[in-house]
Amino acid sequence: MSNYDYELWQDLIRDLLEEKIINADFDELLSAKSKYKSSGKSKPEIIELFDNCINEKILEVDFDVLLKSSTYWCEIEAEKLILYLKNPLPERVDFIELLLAKSKYKLSGKSKPEIVELLDSRMNEILVEVPFNDLLEYSKYWGEISKEIFIPYLKDNLPKRVDLDQLVRAKLKYQYNSSRNSAPEIIEVFDNCIADKIEEMPFSNLLEFLVCGREIIYEIDAPIIPEKLVIPEKLLIPILKNNVSAIITHFTESSNFADANKRSELLIMIAEELKEHQWKFILTAFFDNNQIYNARGCLADFRKLFEKSLELNNNSVQPYWLPFREKLNQLNGYQKEIIFINNFKLLIDDYLTPEQKNQLNN
Repeated sequence: MSNYDYELWQDLIRDLLEEKIINADFDELLSAKSKYKSSGKSKPEIIELFDNCINEKILEVDFDVLLKSSTYWCEIEAEKLILYLKNPLPERVDFIELLLAKSKYKLSGKSKPEIVELLDSRMNEILVEVPFNDLLEYSKYWGEISKEIFIPYLKDNLPKRVDLDQLVRAKLKYQYNSSRNSAPEIIEVFDNCIADKIEEMPFSNLLEFLVCGREIIYEIDAPIIPEKLVIPEKLLIPILKNNVSAIITHFTESSNFADANKRSELLIMIAEELKEHQWKFILTAFFDNNQIYNARGCLADFRKLFEKSLELNNNSVQPYWLPFREKLNQLNGYQKEIIFINNFKLLIDDYLTPEQKNQLNN
């Protein structure tokens, strides 16, 4: 092929490519430029074609189209993007789209501080008008909102418009899924509101919520969440201590494994408040209700209860544990459970006095 033919083909290819670029939608243009650059075979003159076309189109592109292409904003000249973002906002701006755009732009790894600052300014302008229910399901992105603006917004909206279930879900999503590290000040706002909610609700409703708390954890796409953090112990324990009798009654009347498991966890939290007759009642109930002794978590919790009892009594085994220890000999289960039962029996035996051992043997 002669040089003339080669140059002709190059001109033809360039003309065809230029036509494609000119006719591309704005978001397609940014995406195409990004992919072309990452191919490792890009040519300066083609990049220039992209840039010229992008610089023309950005002058007339709709704001919502720009937001949806934020992953590729690094393909726009920073000065052009800054000028665009400094323009007055359209009458209707979707705050959620703005929030997601900022998050995606930062995740690109090529964000510029001045553009992030502009986005923050725009978000701060319109946050106060955003319906809280619209924002609630996007709590994993709340780390993108300025704390100085967001905390007053939360204080105004959380107590009025959110029930306990929504409150806990939003907090956990923010705490464990936030695109930034969660802010202690915002967690405190949540906890204060949670404390108010659980003080207002009937205790039976709170118990029901605590059992359902497991489902909340399973639904949240996050790393492992310690279940006790569904409602922090510092908020929960004062209320539990005022309802010891109710907790014991609900535990002994557990009608399914989930109830038994959760309520046995609550017993550990209130162990310091238990009287001797309550200890006896609880330990007897363990063997009287098959929903309790067959629940996987209950046996482990009763081991923790025993350890708590030792801690409260200078490592001495209280008399009410002896009938419990004796009945453990009659408890059956699968192989793993039998191993656990035997280990539990050995633990109790290690702390028995000679007199208590004789009492058991007789």
